[in-house]
Amino acid sequence: MKVNRGAVDGGQTIGSREELDRNTLNAVIETINTIYWKFGPVQTVTHFVRSPGETAPTPSVFVPVRSRAGRPKTEYRLRLRAPAEVALARRANVPVYLLTETVVQALGYPLNMPPTLLVARSIEAALDTSYRTVRLLSDEAVRDPRLEDIAVAMLSIDAVGARVILEANRDEVSAAYLLRRVVEERLLALATSVRFQDLNPAIPKVGTSVSEAFLRRKIRLSRHISKLQ
Repeated sequence: MKVNRGAVDGGQTIGSREELDRNTLNAVIETINTIYWKFGPVQTVTHFVRSPGETAPTPSVFVPVRSRAGRPKTEYRLRLRAPAEVALARRANVPVYLLTETVVQALGYPLNMPPTLLVARSIEAALDTSYRTVRLLSDEAVRDPRLEDIAVAMLSIDAVGARVILEANRDEVSAAYLLRRVVEERLLALATSVRFQDLNPAIPKVGTSVSEAFLRRKIRLSRHISKLQ
């Protein structure tokens, strides 16, 4: 199975998503090769389905559920309990990504943390997992996360760590992409709290920020600990 962008794209801009929400679509829309969305007034219900003519074995991470009356296709939910299962889902082009302390530490923040599953909102309702999850609106940011995507996800885990990661890799940060992702994910208050505006002044300020002195101490400490690891 793989996920292709179809008539409804979980990675569209905020404006497009709000338009969908306003219309509260009550129809099932199937994409080319796996997945359908049903938009109702309360919640998004999502299952995976096999495409007509697909003969390859279904990966074990897709667990069949009872089909509704009148629907001949078997519906599946995605069950992820271990790193190997996440890797299998990613090979099937499903927008999930396991953020581990190894990744975070390699980016310059010496944090010990349990693995956290980044998951696209488009499939969140079809997911059963024991991992802590962070939901992102963009499918592509989860499938192939850039530095800025990791930092944006970290805002929901450890906001100071998100800023430390950006500072440790400042030469590689795309200010324009960072602005776009913070706005898309509606994380302006958290971004402001750790002064993302220092990297791109165009990021709108919402709420209050920690002091520059506080951040400098955290950045220096992180650099020192990283050198000792």
